[in-house]
Amino acid sequence: METNEAEENLSKELMKDASLEIAFMYGLQDLSNPVILKVSDHSLDNIWDGIYQEQELALQ
Repeated sequence: METNEAEENLSKELMKDASLEIAFMYGLQDLSNPVILKVSDHSLDNIWDGIYQEQELALQ
């Protein structure tokens, strides 16, 4: 399996207010239910604040 640029960006650090496309690869066992994606802020400034975004993704 070939990696792409977004997968290789997982371990890069960013400057404040910068953005970077990343990718995680998962094999799903249940293709009939939606996936809930939750992204948490684990930076040193916010690790204890419980900051996160959540989105439900319908599978096609």
